Amino acid sequence: MLNRYIPGERVSDTDTVHLSALFERHPDYAEKSKGGIARFEVTTGDYGTQCFCAVSTSGVKEGFSYKRCVTQRLD
Repeated sequence: MLNRYIPGERVSDTDTVHLSALFERHPDYAEKSKGGIARFEVTTGDYGTQCFCAVSTSGVKEGFSYKRCVTQRLD
């Protein structure tokens, strides 16, 4: 899913359904989702990679790793 987008693009409504469920598994979900999530975007990560970004209803962007959501590891 991640590679279907380029940095700055908004995640489609269909992909948002699946990404929301995955994001809820993130170890820091409570902190990263404070205030509610308005949408998801793709952004540039470290070392030229891409990552997902949750955009709160107030416009604050929180990048997150889908791998961390799967493994639920903090390190």
